[in-house]
Amino acid sequence: MTVSHSPAALPRATRRLSSSPAFKAAIISVLTLALLVPSLLVQDLVRERKLRAGSVADAIARDWGGTQAIQGPVLVVPFLEEVERDEIQNGVTVRKRDLHRRAAFLLPQELTVRVNAQTELRQLSIYSLPVYQADIRLEGRFSPLDAGSFRPKFEGRIVPSGDPAYLAASISELKAVKSDISLSIDGGQPRLFDPGSGDLSLSGRAAQSIQTPLTSAEVATGFRFEIPLLLNGSGSFHIAPSGRTTRVEITSNWPHPGFSGGFLPDQREINPDGFTASWSIPYLARGLPDLMMDSSLPFSSQMLGVTFVEQVDLYQTVERSVKYAIFFVTLTFLAVFLLELRAPGQVHWIQYGLTGMALVVFYVLLLALSEHIGYDLAYLMAATAVSGLIAVYVGFLVASRKAGALMAAVLASIYGTLYLLMREEDYALLVGSFIAFLAVAITMFATRRLDWSGTIKAHVSGDQPDKTPDPA
Repeated sequence: MTVSHSPAALPRATRRLSSSPAFKAAIISVLTLALLVPSLLVQDLVRERKLRAGSVADAIARDWGGTQAIQGPVLVVPFLEEVERDEIQNGVTVRKRDLHRRAAFLLPQELTVRVNAQTELRQLSIYSLPVYQADIRLEGRFSPLDAGSFRPKFEGRIVPSGDPAYLAASISELKAVKSDISLSIDGGQPRLFDPGSGDLSLSGRAAQSIQTPLTSAEVATGFRFEIPLLLNGSGSFHIAPSGRTTRVEITSNWPHPGFSGGFLPDQREINPDGFTASWSIPYLARGLPDLMMDSSLPFSSQMLGVTFVEQVDLYQTVERSVKYAIFFVTLTFLAVFLLELRAPGQVHWIQYGLTGMALVVFYVLLLALSEHIGYDLAYLMAATAVSGLIAVYVGFLVASRKAGALMAAVLASIYGTLYLLMREEDYALLVGSFIAFLAVAITMFATRRLDWSGTIKAHVSGDQPDKTPDPA
């Protein structure tokens, strides 16, 4: 038996399918996934602006001075190791003598470092970088040098080289030094440092090292020293705890320090006017002997210091907020869908798409405004503009002022939650899981009587009586 359908039955079935809640929900799901594309483009835009800000910061640092790290001072004593060996020449054993140039490196018994870093924001175009000028004073004491403690490396004999001993230190960027660097021994007349480190590698970049010669008497008896210097820098400042006992005190007018390196401060005080931090590093914590024969000192893993952190890394914060875009697009679409079920008007899928694009534009507004007026105010302005636009638009579409007011309340809750998530990163997962649970629960309750295969206005609680007996 052949079953025939009237030509008008197919259009009616098609219209019924297209007006069913299930079909609308499927379209909304596809739109939500499609909006991943513009949200990814926004993420690329944020990264591009972040790279631009980084390149501008590098330009400021090149002109003013970059991150600074001081290593030393170290007492360097050159010597020779004489090694005798036998060599056969034309069948005859000849005694040869080889001389190997070596150096001993003595670290100070005491080292006290006092740093006063005055900071300011240097601006180029719309970007800025915290920079500082550090007034630094290094004070300490070297013990008398015992030449008998020199160890041969080639099983030879230690002999004097005739070259003078010298004091060496290293600074990351010598071009940012703003005054002559001098050494005062036992309160005597200052003597200037010269570029170069000779036998010693402190930072791996000899051009950034300095040295000044010492007399044999100073090396033999030990001495107290004082080294003042003034230098520019940006980003961070670090010092190597080279003394057997090292004490460091850093003060600054920057109110947002980030303490970094191998040691945290023993005491610190931070207030809106700046901070003060102090360290005390004992001999065992330094992890190096007083006298070494190696040409390179492993200070790089032992540095301590402070990073001058900007209060809000707006690019990182905006980038994190964009990662939640799909979550909040879903919540907004869900709210519009539930309001559509209970309001007189209907929302076309293209209008859902326009609503989603408005949500994506929020992140572009947030990024653009943040670069000029700061993150908090930019967030408030962008969220208010987008929430107002969508609330009025949805209220007009569904022909209900009440629905528009409810939409405004939902969006205020969504953007308020997003702001809290950006501020409380540690609780982001917990808050997000509660929101997801609440959204699913509200959806389940609001659609418990919905006939998903019927028309979008049929069988909604409060609209028409349900013909199917309630199992409850």
